[in-house]
Amino acid sequence: MPNLSFSSDLHCHPNYKLFARAHRKDGLPPDVQNASPSSKSSLWHYNPPSITDKLANYFLSITKFRQHNLTAAMYGRLFVMEAGMGCVEKYFFNNKLGTGRLTDLIDDFVSEFDTPRINAIEGMTRSISMMMK
Repeated sequence: MPNLSFSSDLHCHPNYKLFARAHRKDGLPPDVQNASPSSKSSLWHYNPPSITDKLANYFLSITKFRQHNLTAAMYGRLFVMEAGMGCVEKYFFNNKLGTGRLTDLIDDFVSEFDTPRINAIEGMTRSISMMMK
């Protein structure tokens, strides 16, 4: 009898690290989503965490590695996925730590978004429902 077990994830964001890495800090236009799994700007890019990444995650709750990509989903038999493909939520950066310079550095270290982009996201005031009117 075949093994029919699989997993489901009803809330994941496979594009956050990808989006952060696509925006270049040298001022050039952002990289385009790449179909090649070897490119860091691909939803299929698979780069499992190193032992250092795992230790930082376990002891410090710092996650510097991509937690989700389509290749990892395939390896983990994730057959049902509700992927949030929109922009980063404001409160991902406007959190318990506050919104100061030190917090921006911590958020940048973890998310790989740069400080000006973090400040722009923190400063968003309009919701999508307000923009639709």
